[in-house]
Amino acid sequence: MAHGLVGVATTAGAVVGAVPIPFPDATFLLPLEIGEVNGIAQIYGIKRDEKSKQLFDSIIQAGSITVAAKAALNVLKAVPGINLAASAVNGIVAGAIVAALGESTIYAFEQVYLGKKSIDDIDWIEKVIEARFTSQFLEAIKSIGEKIPENADMQSIAKIIMGVFMGNFVNKEVAN
Repeated sequence: MAHGLVGVATTAGAVVGAVPIPFPDATFLLPLEIGEVNGIAQIYGIKRDEKSKQLFDSIIQAGSITVAAKAALNVLKAVPGINLAASAVNGIVAGAIVAALGESTIYAFEQVYLGKKSIDDIDWIEKVIEARFTSQFLEAIKSIGEKIPENADMQSIAKIIMGVFMGNFVNKEVAN
């Protein structure tokens, strides 16, 4: 169920990034990311209360790093032969950020659900999220750019994004 939720959120993120609107994408992506994290928490039975507030805030903050988005744009521009419209590139980056945040959140909450970690392990969870937004994230973006055909629609792009993130992010342990 959690991966399905991330798939829907990724599609929505890709659409938000691709649609030329006169507002910054973050205006619409942040509520989407918050909803995604809250939905995943519900699936894993993690209640949003005073104890977990710092955990949720840390995940959202780590996942909303615009530096990652700028780096991802540069990586996509460097992929040889990529010839996508700017709106498609923005859609890829927005969808990828939502997917990476979702998959990282699933991993972290799964560890809490299984009793391997607790919601008090904020430092560990922050490291997991941050690690997924560094080299793994940029490699995934490059892979996405190489796999997308020139005339792909946003739903196809979202499927490619999810495929790459499922293959690269699911159940990969991050050093403590």
